Amino acid sequence: MDTFTKDDLRDLLKHHNATCLSIFMPTWIDAQTGSLQLKNLLREAEQALLARGLRTPDAKEFLEPIEDLLPDSSFWRVQSVGLAIFRSPDFFRSYRLHHDFAELVNIGERFSIKPLLPLLSGDGRFYILALSQKIVRLMKGTRQHITEVDLKNIPTSLNEALKEEVVEKQVQFRTGTGRLGSKGRGTAPAIGGGAEEEDKERILRYFRQVEKGLQDMLRNEHAPLVLAGVDYLHPLYQQVNTYPHLIEDGITGSPDTLKPADLHARAWANVQRVFLQEQQQAIANHQQMASSGRASADIKEIVPAAYYGRIETLLLDCSKTKWGQFNSETGSVMLHETPQNGDQDLVDLAAIHTLLNSGDVHALGADAMPGQATMAANFRY
Repeated sequence: MDTFTKDDLRDLLKHHNATCLSIFMPTWIDAQTGSLQLKNLLREAEQALLARGLRTPDAKEFLEPIEDLLPDSSFWRVQSVGLAIFRSPDFFRSYRLHHDFAELVNIGERFSIKPLLPLLSGDGRFYILALSQKIVRLMKGTRQHITEVDLKNIPTSLNEALKEEVVEKQVQFRTGTGRLGSKGRGTAPAIGGGAEEEDKERILRYFRQVEKGLQDMLRNEHAPLVLAGVDYLHPLYQQVNTYPHLIEDGITGSPDTLKPADLHARAWANVQRVFLQEQQQAIANHQQMASSGRASADIKEIVPAAYYGRIETLLLDCSKTKWGQFNSETGSVMLHETPQNGDQDLVDLAAIHTLLNSGDVHALGADAMPGQATMAANFRY
């Protein structure tokens, strides 16, 4: 399975060409059926390319990298829940992602990103840092899935981090049934002076190395980070942490014996509250700002506002599509009940330009949208 980050999204948004092809499909089915399904979507894509004026040989050459996937048994052998493919004259990339995409073939001036938004907002991604003196693990999760991330430039244990030091002794754990012993969470050493204070400083030096490596790995990220570790390690790590999205409620107890699925189950309850709070705050802000004219659910107002960088927060229902055209010179928007020649999905367009202009996008369910609108925007000014 592949990962999809905000950096990947930014790479997609860089491509601006008359022929940007996006294909989405579910892949929970068997390999043979998946290959046949993609073949049918490629026929649809070819017809759309011909309708845009490409000659048949040019259309076939354009689709060739995707066609090459059809007989590739190794590609189909390793699949996830959904497949996303992006192709332009100078770009080709496929993602096997843990998200159930509906079938979609779209050709426009930019890649279609709306189906990807639930992976990056709302109940999207989060990280778990499972931290002990013996082992460090970083995991990336969604509501339904968890995978372990390969560590780069991060020590995997205290001994590795401080291998050049002469470690006189390790922190001693009490084995009685103290304050947390009955739950197997471990008991904090009495750090107050002497050897205990040396142990504390040693752990802090170790954590600083871990945190420095995480800075590089999580740069430009906004996903919540959940810390898993015995209780006395939490305040020590918080002393060195600089990642702004470390959530207050971590997982206490030794993480070393917990499988990723167990950590996922414990972390999800905490990060779900964070996601819901962010969404509820954005919805509350929309309701408060609407009376002053700094919020709108009017697509004809939202699309040009997104293009000109006025949107601070965009709420949208990814299940809906609004076809039409936007004139960037006049700021006018034309809506159509059914797609016409030259139309694009204006929901997708608004999301693209909001993100390009450093706004936040929240993908909500229909029931959570203010007034059950397709889109709702909070403006910067």
